[in-house]
Amino acid sequence: MGLKDLWDKITGNTGPKLTTASGEVARFPVEHLDVSTAEAMVIVELLAADMDKVLGILASSAPGALATDSTTVIFVPTDREVLPVKDPKKGWILPLSSEVADKLGRTPGDYEINQQIAFVVI
Repeated sequence: MGLKDLWDKITGNTGPKLTTASGEVARFPVEHLDVSTAEAMVIVELLAADMDKVLGILASSAPGALATDSTTVIFVPTDREVLPVKDPKKGWILPLSSEVADKLGRTPGDYEINQQIAFVVI
């Protein structure tokens, strides 16, 4: 438990937190990236060839972004329970736990990561 988690527990601020991405975020250009929502779920659609970039971000434990001219998705490796956010300036900011790598595939298909995030690999 980190200092912030301890402070939140002491002050009673234990509700859901929003994902944040601070500092320098590495950007990786991709050919296709689309984000849609279905109720509380954020669905990221990308090419199978770009899955290695997502897995590389998870392996580095530092935030990284996939980007096209019109869409940006920042992936934040974290094991904390935080919610996805759509920042009007930065784009989508999505939390990915270390367990995500086991759930993602490099082949076309649908991959539901958790109740908030899913991938459609084409």
